[in-house]
Amino acid sequence: MRAIILLFILSIAACDRAEGPGAATESGRPLGDGTTASYDRSFLLLSLQAESPVAAAIEFSAVEAPGAIRRMAGAWLARDGSWTGLLEQAWEASPIREPWRLVPHGPLRLVVGEGDEIEAVIHRADSTGFRLEPSAALAEWGVGDAVQLRLRRGTLSLGRESFVGLVLDLQTGTPVAQPDGTAVAFVTDDAGASLVVARGADGRTFAWLHRDAETLSWESVSLAPIAAEAGAADAPPAGWRIAASTGDLTGELRTDGEPVVMRSPADSTGGARTLMVDGWIEARGDRRDVFGLFRHGLE
Repeated sequence: MRAIILLFILSIAACDRAEGPGAATESGRPLGDGTTASYDRSFLLLSLQAESPVAAAIEFSAVEAPGAIRRMAGAWLARDGSWTGLLEQAWEASPIREPWRLVPHGPLRLVVGEGDEIEAVIHRADSTGFRLEPSAALAEWGVGDAVQLRLRRGTLSLGRESFVGLVLDLQTGTPVAQPDGTAVAFVTDDAGASLVVARGADGRTFAWLHRDAETLSWESVSLAPIAAEAGAADAPPAGWRIAASTGDLTGELRTDGEPVVMRSPADSTGGARTLMVDGWIEARGDRRDVFGLFRHGLE
């Protein structure tokens, strides 16, 4: 099966050789019924610095529109329970054959090395500039035809600070007319083990635990919201409970602070929300405290 979305362009002008997601036709044009498609790519970084969790979300989104591709890029750093914005920009570009490709814009640059692997995502700015350098994939998974995940190591450089940790490279492609029901929990502990729980737009949820070059997997998992304390009826969940049907994976993640929202280039209501979370997981009798990020689409 073809890869859903592969890698970008080389620096400013050169192009890599990516194949696209199942959400669009092979030509990169809208589906036959005229519905345009949306393509997202996120780099989620988790780093533990002197026992103080640090996270980052670097997001890209592209939506096909008549005669143009609407694009957005954003980046945020999370620590001490709050987010700091590093980059937010939106623009329109001419249609291209493969609209899921990420392109540079303004101070945003992308570098691709041998084998079409991303070597760096660079934002050139005096006060909010950064450089993310992800490694080659440690593991790779998928949920259906529209969600692909790669686990990497990575370094985020921000001024004189550098944060080393794990990076989840998340790629999705769906018709804009289809509500985005995807959700991903990405958490790690102080020993470098990481858990990824991913729900596709079709409602199926999978989980993978990566530790010491070993991956454990579960194919039937529930990701249930925890109701917020008494208050507004539309209050967001206070967290999520994780449970595999086999009974050997459980967990509870609680939200920590306010979310950051990446709006869809298509309209002001769609997009994705990313929250900091902490809690615990227990996998096959091994319980550990974790922290990380929870990202889900806005319906």
